[in-house]
Amino acid sequence: MKYQSENPLQLPVLDVSQPLHSSSLSSLAAACQEWGFFQIINHGISKDLYSKIYSLSKKIFCLPSESKLKLGPFSLLKTYTPHFIASPFFESLRVSGPDFAASAQRSADVLSEQDSEFSEVLQEYGNKVTELSKMILKFVLMTLGDGYETKYESEFKNCHGYLRINNYTPPENLEKEETEGLGKHTDMSCLTIVYQDEIGGLQVRSKDGKWMNILPCEGTLVVNIGDMLQAWSNERLRSSEHRVVFKKPLNRFSLAFFWCFEDDKVILAPDEVVGQEHTRIYKPFVCLDYVKYRESNEKGRFEKVGFTVKDFAGVVGFPMPKSENGIDRVRRSTGKRCSCKLRSVLVKSSAPSRSAVGGSGEKFAEQDGSLHGIASWNQQEIQERDFTNTPYVPVYVMLPLGIINMECKLVDPRELINQLRILKSINVDGVMVDCWWGIVEARGPRQYNWGGYKRLFRIVRALNLKLQVVMSFHECGGNVGDDVHIPLPQWVIEIGTKDPDIFFTDKEGRRNQECLTWGIDKERVLSGRTGFFDYMRSFRVEFEEFFRDGVITEIEIGLGPCGELRYPSYPAKHDWKYPGIGEFQCYDKYLMKSFEKTTEARVNQFWGKQLEGVGSYNSKPHETKFFCDGGAYDSYYGRFFLKWYSQVLIDHGDQVLALANLAFAGTPIAAKCFDSLAAIGIHWWYKTASHAAELTAGFYNSANRDGYAPIALMLKKHKTTLNFTCVELRTLDQYEEFPEALADPEGLVWQVLNAAWDAGVHVASENALPCYDRQGFNKILQNAKPYGDPDKRHLSAFTYLRLSPDLMVEHNLMEFERFVKQMHGKILLCYELIRENLYEDL
Repeated sequence: MKYQSENPLQLPVLDVSQPLHSSSLSSLAAACQEWGFFQIINHGISKDLYSKIYSLSKKIFCLPSESKLKLGPFSLLKTYTPHFIASPFFESLRVSGPDFAASAQRSADVLSEQDSEFSEVLQEYGNKVTELSKMILKFVLMTLGDGYETKYESEFKNCHGYLRINNYTPPENLEKEETEGLGKHTDMSCLTIVYQDEIGGLQVRSKDGKWMNILPCEGTLVVNIGDMLQAWSNERLRSSEHRVVFKKPLNRFSLAFFWCFEDDKVILAPDEVVGQEHTRIYKPFVCLDYVKYRESNEKGRFEKVGFTVKDFAGVVGFPMPKSENGIDRVRRSTGKRCSCKLRSVLVKSSAPSRSAVGGSGEKFAEQDGSLHGIASWNQQEIQERDFTNTPYVPVYVMLPLGIINMECKLVDPRELINQLRILKSINVDGVMVDCWWGIVEARGPRQYNWGGYKRLFRIVRALNLKLQVVMSFHECGGNVGDDVHIPLPQWVIEIGTKDPDIFFTDKEGRRNQECLTWGIDKERVLSGRTGFFDYMRSFRVEFEEFFRDGVITEIEIGLGPCGELRYPSYPAKHDWKYPGIGEFQCYDKYLMKSFEKTTEARVNQFWGKQLEGVGSYNSKPHETKFFCDGGAYDSYYGRFFLKWYSQVLIDHGDQVLALANLAFAGTPIAAKCFDSLAAIGIHWWYKTASHAAELTAGFYNSANRDGYAPIALMLKKHKTTLNFTCVELRTLDQYEEFPEALADPEGLVWQVLNAAWDAGVHVASENALPCYDRQGFNKILQNAKPYGDPDKRHLSAFTYLRLSPDLMVEHNLMEFERFVKQMHGKILLCYELIRENLYEDL
């Protein structure tokens, strides 16, 4: 096996039993700056102690996986990292100080290992290496200059340590060059002290990218600088990337002791460390926040082993506000967690993308005891609310449309698992997924294939996430955000070839195969059955365990195009363009028959009468005789037709939801697992008298009517949650882009929210378009938790559309994490507020 560097790296060896002489200090300083690694000898830890720890630890690592997983990421203790987390070849056991014995014993008790020697030897080792860490840290501080060791008491006296016992199992075949036992990473700590056995394999990366071997030597320990000390020293001390590779087909054992700042520590390079001629390379941040960024207790971003503190908090030239005596305001903190209040921030609108406040070198001014900064996000002025201790609103993330392919197999499960771990690490409550009729029942009537969904649900459950499941009975493809095509089942398309009236039809006779017309709700045209009860009941039976375990928290029932309770009045496949009014979709023979029956009840008063002057898909209201101000929509016949048209929509929802309640009844969590309905926010032409786009979609919401109150009453009847979109849209933005559309998404949102809440209906929501910016998230928050509402009403849940590579981009993910915390009513941590210059004195 070949390596990039056959020659070992020559690191200075520090005899810690002797005083630090000037020559030793010089070589130590050079090593800390160039490599961030050095070695120590005469440390007072015997070979016999290491042998005992190895022997006792080996017993634990040799236990069956199911036993060790009792300490795994989903256990109460979470002290064991199994193979499948950081590397296929790496596992470890964590022992926390200062009471190392108690920590070790808790793990041993779970594994039914009653031998107290394990905890005793680890307490002995922990005590020795703790004192060693204090000594070494003072030596390292001395490399920064005279008197810097005095910084230990003011900055490092509250540090704590923990131990990781690491076991590396080589792959069966070592023919591949440089097989990594643990990939490249930096340590999160201030200092790390490593014992490696004679197998070796530790490598450090040079500044020019070469991997250098650090060979094991009996009696010698390896010490390296960690990210926290690199940030505190403003990179005068280097935290180097390192890794472990297999050099021999033998198990490798190591002990790594991490000496870290206390959780509440605000890490900020002191003025004297930075120097007058330099600028700060890192924004101030809270130690615990960085730890959570890299490895949370709930599962951890273990896939982020290649990420560093610079990814988290690095900004070149970050300017810090000064007090009158020149001492950084942040460093006046006592190390306690900060209590911060948000303030308004004046922002400029020159740049299309937002950077962190201060990140591009803008200056801070201190006025009246508060801080005001300049940011580069595209808005004029924003007053942000503090959502701390507001009601907890669960946040879900919609999975990609193509996560299950047409063979009902899960696509790219490894990448999905990585993304789900990230979502879990920022405390997202769960995910939403479509169960597509066109996939599950593709082979024939009542021939169900749930295979891919079963695998997906097991992954979600294993990651301790919740599930919202959508019964999707429509075609996927051709709409905004659709990147895959999932048609209706082929056997349904074949029925439609013989009887095309099973599809919605416009006045020109064009069929829309996106979903089935509501005219067949009570017609047995689908191989002798009506509706989707059989499909829903099959799902309920197949996934009983997920209902029983409380993994599935909500079933959303698809009721029309895009799963929404509306007519497909504006299909892109028929060349509709925003902000066209759309067309009525009631010209299939089944709906026409329904209308004829309704007119017969009026003693043929409207028999044979046709709608006139309704325009086409891309017409404007004022261009038509029906929708213009004072138009036929408000005539006697117009009102009659619109009432029938909207009532068909309500009756369809009523029938399908009744079947859904029947299909999903009988489980212990049934009362909590509401069926959910999705309704689109059709906000264009909302400021006109006719509300034309809403009328063609089936919402009889003209200026003299409330079209959403009857829907809310129907939902209340079935204890159904209303899931409403477009909560992130701002009326002003719509006006700037399409002033002629007379859109008012904010007005529509409030009308729908009040209609539902007045009826006692729970309201959930989701965004209509991709959202990554603070402005959009703030708009969602305002609607989710209305300010000053005397009834303290709020959304029951929010679903973010959708999981994508764009969401995983670092700054987008950080904005989303901030949004999740606010939806949960959690306090924003110091680094988030410092980063944005929205804080008072710490």
